[in-house]
Amino acid sequence: LQSEEVQEVIIYVLNALGNFATSECMWPALQELGVVKHVAGFINTDREEILINALFCLANMTGDPFERAWMMENGTYRQVWQHMTENRNLRVMQYALALLRGLAVEPEAQEILPRLGLVPHLVGIFTSMAATGFLKTLVLDIFLHLSFRSSNADMMLQPNVMAVIEQAARGDANLEYIPVGVAIIANLCENIQMHDLIISSPLYEIVQGLVQNDNTAIQVHVIRAMMHLALSPKYHHVLLATGVMANVCPIAMTNRLTVEMRANALQMMGAVCATHTTTPTEDDVLSLLFLICNDKEHMEVRRASMLVIANASSDKGNMNTLLNKSYIESLVITLSKSKDEVLVDYLMQFFHNICKLDNKAGSMMLRCGYEKHMFTYERLESLSITSAIYLCDTCRQLADDAVVRGQLMQEMILKTMLD
Repeated sequence: LQSEEVQEVIIYVLNALGNFATSECMWPALQELGVVKHVAGFINTDREEILINALFCLANMTGDPFERAWMMENGTYRQVWQHMTENRNLRVMQYALALLRGLAVEPEAQEILPRLGLVPHLVGIFTSMAATGFLKTLVLDIFLHLSFRSSNADMMLQPNVMAVIEQAARGDANLEYIPVGVAIIANLCENIQMHDLIISSPLYEIVQGLVQNDNTAIQVHVIRAMMHLALSPKYHHVLLATGVMANVCPIAMTNRLTVEMRANALQMMGAVCATHTTTPTEDDVLSLLFLICNDKEHMEVRRASMLVIANASSDKGNMNTLLNKSYIESLVITLSKSKDEVLVDYLMQFFHNICKLDNKAGSMMLRCGYEKHMFTYERLESLSITSAIYLCDTCRQLADDAVVRGQLMQEMILKTMLD
């Protein structure tokens, strides 16, 4: 690689190394040989064909986190940036951009690259009539990585950048850009301070328009965006108006979807349910109970399902739906078997809340065996502080009913708790 005499050989070697770098199994050998350090030396060469192959090789090597960190530490991005601004060869720009796309995975790069002035160049490339589809894909990938850094949200929501995101998410230039465009919007929604701007922008209109889209690659990001927006209670009514809640349980019940997507949908409903407690329908409650009580279901899904039910149980409007003996029996049994602290916390919140729904709720809980499963040494010792507080207040409310109080005393619950 150090030879300057046989340049054609150097080109072929760089190309071969770049191809090797696409295979993860080759990374240790390439690290041991110090390939990145040697190849980086060719970035300042005068011969474009060598430069192109060097950039190609380095771009492929950004897949290796070790080499990516080395390039960031040694300022490779600065040298590449010069070629982005000074070199007019389209192939040089393409591979330079590919290299920066690979580095943009690093949080440090997500902070540094915008400061270099990369963003206006990205906008210019995407809006250029001469830009190829591959170049535009690279631009969107870099914007996607930059959007992971919350402090970049203000920059990403500037009119020129927002126009690029909007064009991609609408699929104006290419329908294949839609998932990436919506993913960028979902990432920006993570920044709660930007919710006002997003809701009033065309970006929210795009997400709203895709609520009923049945493409999973798109829907996963629509749900994620809505889940983040649900963290702003003042916009819950806006989310409800989209009809997205009707999709939540069907998504949650579909095992072939990712756990993240299913849990995000449920967390969105749980957040909205905190202010609009009658959000879950009777059919939703049945689906949620199935997910909660199924011990083979993923714990994240069970937790998020129980969060919805716990929040719904705080409103008397849900009394007729939730005060069902078979439902309560199922949750009592789930409580007795569960060892997950978060799930138990939500279950304890539910039982605490339903005591307030009706005067006869306490009697129903005892008929369902609540005290037999709850007041055992193992169960009491395993409670978190949150659950213990819920339990104490639940007992206080149950004690207001003389009949229930008598049953509790008869079961010697007080002795158990004191021991």
